[in-house]
Amino acid sequence: MYGNAKDFVGIHMTGGEILIKEDCQNRPGADMLDGKIVICGHVSSILPTFTIEDIRKSVKVDGEKIGGPFYRFSGDLANKGQGRLYVSKERNPHLRFYEKYL
Repeated sequence: MYGNAKDFVGIHMTGGEILIKEDCQNRPGADMLDGKIVICGHVSSILPTFTIEDIRKSVKVDGEKIGGPFYRFSGDLANKGQGRLYVSKERNPHLRFYEKYL
């Protein structure tokens, strides 16, 4: 996706990959079971049912390496999901508070 995404991108996702090159509104990956969502721009909020795992220097999407750094979250834990959410660290300083949980 080369533009912006609205609320709930990847809702009910069961696999695959979504790359958002710009901004994303609220709650990406809601009810996600598996798969990968990469957000290169700003995201308004992360669901509280996602937990931060680490910070990655880059991420691969369809074999292409995307430079970061990225916060990596897992979830949706409300659904016992194993999905991965990668969010640009640089474009989301409001998410810095998650770093205390690493």
